[in-house]
Amino acid sequence: MRRNIFLYGLMGVVLHGAGCDVSAPATKATKVPAGQAPAAPPGAILAEDATGIWNQPQVEQYLREDLKLTQVSLTPSGGDGNYTGTGATAEGRTLQLQVKQVPGGIACDFQDDRGGSGRIAFGNLVEQNP
Repeated sequence: MRRNIFLYGLMGVVLHGAGCDVSAPATKATKVPAGQAPAAPPGAILAEDATGIWNQPQVEQYLREDLKLTQVSLTPSGGDGNYTGTGATAEGRTLQLQVKQVPGGIACDFQDDRGGSGRIAFGNLVEQNP
């Protein structure tokens, strides 16, 4: 019994200290009607407004964040906004990177030094490399 009182008291302190309003009723998540996209978060670029090509520093930042890379080195290759290069992870893996862009879209095919491979993409559809 004492343990339960302690836990309830601790939860109250944590929730109150975190700025949560415990007196307000919980709200249900609203469903998005079929065929409609959910509202974009503040500051997000809508897909129909994504029309540009990222520059090299923007591409490197995207790769660092999405692939959790500690180091990225890219060289322009084969057209506007396309790059090849390498990246390194905190675990010591080295990735070979091939970045391709279209207006409003980017994709990166990668292969690591342990035989793993994959693809990350954002925005408009980018054709897969053969």
